[in-house]
Amino acid sequence: MLELLQQYLTQRQWQFSEISKGNTLFFGVRTEHGGLQCTATILEDRQLINFHTSCATVPADKRPLVLDFINTLNFNLFIGHFEIEPRGGDVRCRTTVSYQYLKPGVEVIEEIIMSNIITASRSLPGLSGVLYGGLTAEQAMKLVKQQEDAAVTG
Repeated sequence: MLELLQQYLTQRQWQFSEISKGNTLFFGVRTEHGGLQCTATILEDRQLINFHTSCATVPADKRPLVLDFINTLNFNLFIGHFEIEPRGGDVRCRTTVSYQYLKPGVEVIEEIIMSNIITASRSLPGLSGVLYGGLTAEQAMKLVKQQEDAAVTG
């Protein structure tokens, strides 16, 4: 599966680095709402792919507000989830998928990666609103909903 992941990233012309004993790839992407740092880890022995995007780093005094927003985001997600790293405050959108019963292919890799990146990107305006614009979780969710609606109608 690691070779398929490398093939997909190469096809997209996304430069990547191998880290963590060769089972993890790290790369960055730019979306219409900002840059995302991406990490993909393949656990061959467990037949799992773990993909996450780092969206922002939250100062300690803003974490309760961001946690409220993330909780609301997670309640509305079907695939993946947002989390905040307790010590450093890194907000991540994580998607983990078992490929045990899937036919491995670039299409599977693309679906995992792109669904995560799109979810993270559409959430950036809301996250930024909470971090820098003084928005409540409810107000920030309205921004996220607008992004989703624009994507459907656009």
